[in-house]
Amino acid sequence: MAVIVLTAVVGSLFSWLTPFEYTLAGSDDSTPTNAQTEAEVLDGYTLMIQNYMDVAQAYYYLEYGDWYGGTYVYPSSDVDFSTFYSDFCSDIITEIQDHYMAMIAEATTPQQINALYSAMGEAINTALAYARTQVMAAYQQLCSQLDDELAAEESRQPYEVTRTEGGNGMSDNAEFDGKPIVGTNNFGNTEIQSDLSAEELLAMTALYKSLKLIQSGGENADGTEYAYNITPEDIMTFFKDTEYVPITAEITHDNECTGHNCKRRLTDGNVWEYYCDGDHDNLSGQIEPCISKDDLLQKIMELTESEDNGFNAETCEDMYGEYLDYIKKTLDISESDYRKFGAEDNSRAQKFYEKLIDPSVGEIANNFWDIDTPINESEENSDE
Repeated sequence: MAVIVLTAVVGSLFSWLTPFEYTLAGSDDSTPTNAQTEAEVLDGYTLMIQNYMDVAQAYYYLEYGDWYGGTYVYPSSDVDFSTFYSDFCSDIITEIQDHYMAMIAEATTPQQINALYSAMGEAINTALAYARTQVMAAYQQLCSQLDDELAAEESRQPYEVTRTEGGNGMSDNAEFDGKPIVGTNNFGNTEIQSDLSAEELLAMTALYKSLKLIQSGGENADGTEYAYNITPEDIMTFFKDTEYVPITAEITHDNECTGHNCKRRLTDGNVWEYYCDGDHDNLSGQIEPCISKDDLLQKIMELTESEDNGFNAETCEDMYGEYLDYIKKTLDISESDYRKFGAEDNSRAQKFYEKLIDPSVGEIANNFWDIDTPINESEENSDE
């Protein structure tokens, strides 16, 4: 009896293998692919699952690897020329006055004193006449030194800017100001680590839909007829409900950055003071290995209350095997042909990620996937 029920359920779910059109996110061509044969339909569903994982991986690189909780505040020197000129001239006058006043103090006659005062005034006038050229050179040299004391090195995953001493011909303000600082991203692994392939996950998705069909009695919660076909929404729901990719993420507040050098201010002596207010957010956590096949089966059974409907672990395992065998037979593939993603094959995800961080692109073409990243939820919880 169990074999008959099993065959009926598997056969009923795959009875919807009728021609359909689909697109894949990341393709510059939005023209849908028309899947006609059973093999083309199953291949399309497998490609959609792989595509979902590739897009998710790209966003995990971005949302977790590139996260930062503080930026450099490195203003330009902005030394006021009028003030600098006034101070420069005052220094000249003071230096000349100190020189002549020492001689005036030693003069013995009024004539000598008057002559020294006259000479001092002439020396000051002459010095000030040439001062503008000198002060401009000194001003430009000071600004150049203040504006280029450091060199920046940028990296991604995690995305941060590190500093080294010494100028490199580029303005520190342009290199650092507003860029992510070192020490706020402590997130570990950012890659999906799945033992199951896209084909195996398609079989799991089919199993999930089958058991939900039985659980619902053939109707949705709103009374409408249950849809047999696997849609992009089904794929997203499957991964969300089963929590197949476990992610831990915690954000803490009011931390100091590594090096305590993320901010700077110009002192009265025209010297930079580097400091940190200890006002940064820090991210910790990692993407954990995906749950195992056995744990995924158990999760599916719990979500669908399968045992209450007469489907125990052995039966569910057999159903999964039937679906996978059907997929392999229809696509004429073996295990070596299974499609991988994440840590097993991140080539497509890397290309998507490059598009996300490219200022001229900033998005994955024709992307219709809704990717959950619990980092935003972590930020809300950390404020409680």
